[in-house]
Amino acid sequence: MKNVLAVVSALLVLGMLAGCSGNNNPAVTSNQPADTSQAGTDTATPADTSQAGMDAASPSDTSQTSASNASSSLTLDQNSISVAEGSTYALGITSSSNEPIEQLQYSTSDIKTATVDNIGQVYGVQAGSAVITVASAANPSDSVQCNVTVTASPSAYSDSISLNIFPAAFASAYTTGRQTDPVALYLEHKYNVQLNWDMSADPAKLNTEIAAGSMPDIVQAAPASVDFSALVKGNTVLALDDLIASNGKDISTNAPDSITFSKEVNNFDNSGKLYFLPSQMVVNPPVPGEAFGGINLRWDYYAELGYPEITDYDSLISIIGQMIQNHPDNEDGLPFVGFSTWFDWGASFQCYWLGEYMEGKLTFGGANELQIDWDSLAMTNVYIDPNSVLWNGADFWYKVNKAGLLDPDSFTQTYDSALSKNGSNRVLCSMIDWPIGPSTNVLKAAGYDDRGYYGPVPMDGARNVFYNPLPVIGQNNFYYCISSKCANPERAMDVINWLYSTEGCLYTQNGLPDGNWSQDSNGDIIYSDSFIAKAKDLNINMESQMGARKYTNPCGFYYQSSIPGTKNAMDGWYVPTNANKNISYPVTDVLRHYGVESTNDVLPKGYTIGTNKLSVAATMMPTTIPDDIKQIDTQVGTYINNLLPKMFQAKSDDEYGQMKTQAINDIKAMNIDTSYSFYQSAMEQAIKDAGVK
Repeated sequence: MKNVLAVVSALLVLGMLAGCSGNNNPAVTSNQPADTSQAGTDTATPADTSQAGMDAASPSDTSQTSASNASSSLTLDQNSISVAEGSTYALGITSSSNEPIEQLQYSTSDIKTATVDNIGQVYGVQAGSAVITVASAANPSDSVQCNVTVTASPSAYSDSISLNIFPAAFASAYTTGRQTDPVALYLEHKYNVQLNWDMSADPAKLNTEIAAGSMPDIVQAAPASVDFSALVKGNTVLALDDLIASNGKDISTNAPDSITFSKEVNNFDNSGKLYFLPSQMVVNPPVPGEAFGGINLRWDYYAELGYPEITDYDSLISIIGQMIQNHPDNEDGLPFVGFSTWFDWGASFQCYWLGEYMEGKLTFGGANELQIDWDSLAMTNVYIDPNSVLWNGADFWYKVNKAGLLDPDSFTQTYDSALSKNGSNRVLCSMIDWPIGPSTNVLKAAGYDDRGYYGPVPMDGARNVFYNPLPVIGQNNFYYCISSKCANPERAMDVINWLYSTEGCLYTQNGLPDGNWSQDSNGDIIYSDSFIAKAKDLNINMESQMGARKYTNPCGFYYQSSIPGTKNAMDGWYVPTNANKNISYPVTDVLRHYGVESTNDVLPKGYTIGTNKLSVAATMMPTTIPDDIKQIDTQVGTYINNLLPKMFQAKSDDEYGQMKTQAINDIKAMNIDTSYSFYQSAMEQAIKDAGVK
């Protein structure tokens, strides 16, 4: 691993909120927004350090100059600093031996006063004094100290409380409990609240807690996994109208359509009150949405084969087979597998995913029985139609396994285990982008700058979905609600409201502002050189260490959105000025090979970027399902998810074909047509109500 000169300029920064990793960024080169109005927002730019009552002292406030111990190879830009409660200060560390800052050792004399993480960020916990020691990991006696004074900075509330929050799944695995990244700490300080995050993303656990009367204070849940009607009729959740009026001004300003929509579709007690607040909205998307699905493969091996054209699934399987034949082991001597997936989300998920992102067809219903083409709007029953996305996906995974390319662990491993394997350069191809993306950084960290993974690689005839996937009013998947047993509902609404505020949106995506980013005269987020350097430093995990993109899913607005009230990208990586500074292999070779300037232009032949016409209609599908339909859905869902892994492992084409025929007949006998008809009628009405043509 190459050493990096450990020089970090002294930065005083406010802690804040963020989402997915900043090391994998889209290479966008278009759409320079011009509308910079931000009415009703409360963001603070780097020049505004008074946000939330914080009077944070900057490094220039001290008279101290750079200091080091006489015998130390380490130098700090300041040997005495002042930082406000709830603020973060990045120590400027220079190592004459070129020891990377993340390999140094950090300690704090009084962690109740201040904390320091493994990249030298000091966070002010509460007023007082402490000493920070920075030492060489190789030689602990080689150290330097910094005196820290934490000044009082009042929160919005004088009393400290604790709230439990059950959010939507995070992109990376985190430990349940209090999060200590600067973003989480900033949010906690702003409202004087300790947030205990349940990172399990387990609907079964949530439903067990609800049944036991111990629902978390704040829940972000999907109607497909939680009975919203029962929550309202059982007085398990609070009406949010008065809370939004008193503590949710940013929700009222930035998401009025979401409030109206939810009152209409979730009116379970006929009161017209708001109980569930849609999240992850997309407004004025600055660039086409990322195609999370598609062919993501080891690009340098693909180039080695001469960039063979991928004409269909069979040719893809053949190409991956050639790769593994040429490279049976990875750079660490561990055996490659062609594909490694997981079935603990239900094996059918792996089939429907291909249909959505490779064939441009969505599925709806409790058992995903309704398939609809988002261009032609043609519908079919996925279980009865032998050429549906379900059976096409099953055919694919059967062929992958037959070719010896499917990791045997796929049938038993959990999602987290699959993430670990895909992200550690042990898998050659994935049909989903986020599990395998980190493997490029693994290679770069090992010094292989000319190797990596890329996707989606175009396949002829495929409809790789670059589209604006979510409606303005929010997904039909995740809604916020507050438990009726929450002892501090106003404070809970404060937290939710922040996630819908301009400040919250910017912080969730871009992390700490001061020294990291600012907004130019056009309103675009512009990353500093030091921020870009951190993004390129493979030893720095910007998600876990800085909070950048960590809290993307809990945010009220999806990261592909614009800043509320503007047409400027909320996520700075969608600003060409930033993205173009962080392009490296394999993206450089991808752009060269296809002769384009942006990865948004790497498309299947004849395909043009469009809009998902069903994005609004999807939110108008019913959330209350009749009991008889639920019973059919449960029976069919259980049956197919138990059957598919067996089908993927069939010993012959004849056995596979017989199992498929038997499955279709069995599911017909479960009255799937009744369930399909219910969802078909609902979709026809939703399309009509949404004005889709």
